[in-house]
Amino acid sequence: DTWEDEPHFSRFHSLVGMPSANLIDTPDNQETLDAFTSAYLPEVFGTEAGNLQEGENARAAIARLSRAVYKERMGVDATDIPNSEVIDGTEYMVFPNMIVWPSFPNPLVYRFRPGKDQTTSYWEISLFIPFEGERPPSGETYHLEDGDKLADVPYFGGLGAILDQDVENLHFMQEGLVANSSGVFHTSRYQEQRIRHYHETLDRYLDGTL
Repeated sequence: DTWEDEPHFSRFHSLVGMPSANLIDTPDNQETLDAFTSAYLPEVFGTEAGNLQEGENARAAIARLSRAVYKERMGVDATDIPNSEVIDGTEYMVFPNMIVWPSFPNPLVYRFRPGKDQTTSYWEISLFIPFEGERPPSGETYHLEDGDKLADVPYFGGLGAILDQDVENLHFMQEGLVANSSGVFHTSRYQEQRIRHYHETLDRYLDGTL
């Protein structure tokens, strides 16, 4: 999402338990639930706990299972928190260098700072785990070198491997941009509108209209 009158924010919202409209064969609710549990909750995949309850759709079942996990692993009661905040991935880009995920599944904050040259940057990732009762001690800070794997950071759990994919993608994207001889950067109409929004804001700062 982007807003014409708000140059400094854009939003990404990833719905969980809603099959893509681009699929030729749309899975039913149980198949959708199985796809989720097999990847993220293998301990309940194929068990009675991993089946739909009467009147449930896939999203409701995933929210039910996720609330149980938050209660068991973090001691957090998410009963009164909307399903979307419990299971979906929502991300805000804050111009110029911060990304915030204000949701239970991915309670992350990214900050990017200039690196040694125009091809590098420092990526700071903070993980904010919800808690109830007395505040726990702050987590340990990990410093990684170029080539180190985020999957090796124990705090990230399964998120580390996903973050590593983002790092690998950036490498190929940067090589492609440098190799582009046309001088034109093409973005897709829908998925990359936030990139255009970001550069429009940057251009407005550079030409003095913002």
